Amino acid sequence: MWVYQCSRINLNLLDGSRPLVDDSEDKDGDSNLLAAVIGLRELRASTADVDPSKLAQHWQGEVSLTQEAIAADWRELEHVSQALQDDRDLVLLAVHGSWRALGFASQRLRSDREVAFAAVAQNWQALNLLSDALKDDCSVVLEAVRGSWEALRYALEGPRADKQVLLEATKQSGKALQYASLQLRADRELMLHAVICDWKALKYAASALLADRELVLVALRQDWGAFAWVADILRTDHTFTAEATKQAWPAVLRFRAARQAAAAGSGVSGSKSGRHGRGLGIS
Repeated sequence: MWVYQCSRINLNLLDGSRPLVDDSEDKDGDSNLLAAVIGLRELRASTADVDPSKLAQHWQGEVSLTQEAIAADWRELEHVSQALQDDRDLVLLAVHGSWRALGFASQRLRSDREVAFAAVAQNWQALNLLSDALKDDCSVVLEAVRGSWEALRYALEGPRADKQVLLEATKQSGKALQYASLQLRADRELMLHAVICDWKALKYAASALLADRELVLVALRQDWGAFAWVADILRTDHTFTAEATKQAWPAVLRFRAARQAAAAGSGVSGSKSGRHGRGLGIS
């Protein structure tokens, strides 16, 4: 049973058990949908004794009227038969009205690339309604990621290991790297690109890259807070000390603590460590 309700029309439509129009005023904006509904009711009532050889003609008539209803409101896809929810043209028509219509499409059409692109081009969240096969499709996921890097949360392993997908995502936020494969987190080119766009991307870099002088300096020059992820070998390096302490005095405290820890680990006396620190403006 196809049910449609709005502020001006209350329809329990195809069985004829309720009136098509309630007591409120009918507006011109509902006329197309109302005409399609009336046509569908009459069409289905006429099929009870129809010659089987003419059923195809009736079917085409129902599809045509359903198209009119869906063109007026994509939500009508929810109330049509499963056969019509598996009709590619009808589903595309509904999805062009709203990506949310994908939620009423058949499983077969949730694996259709054209339907998928039409949906994710509108909203990245449509990726969550697609089949696993398309969640693992790099081209589909890339289109969704262009809408938001957060689409990666719904992507499967293939796109998360695809460099082009991650390059696009990290243009928007370094946080995208939390979904990247371990191999891509160790990719210096990708990580440098990501850190240039967002210094916080350094957080997700592979351990070896946290000791990469160029990469770390790119991050530190944006914000001294990147020091939180720097490899121990760079924490007492004068170059990084100078860069970070240009920005904020809290950085001085962190570097002083790092030097003291390094001195304690190497058996160097506190006074010697202090003299070295004062040479950098750190006591």
